[in-house]
Amino acid sequence: MEEICSIGQCRLDLLRSKSFQTKNALDKTKTDVGMAFLLACSATQ
Repeated sequence: MEEICSIGQCRLDLLRSKSFQTKNALDKTKTDVGMAFLLACSATQ
């Protein structure tokens, strides 16, 4: 029983770190897009 629980916990941790990495990548993309947008705006003025 214990082994099943720990395996489940490991998979949960893996999923959590995966979604965390995905969120970080999304945040980074958003930041990059935001910076590009700001640069484009300041360039056109």
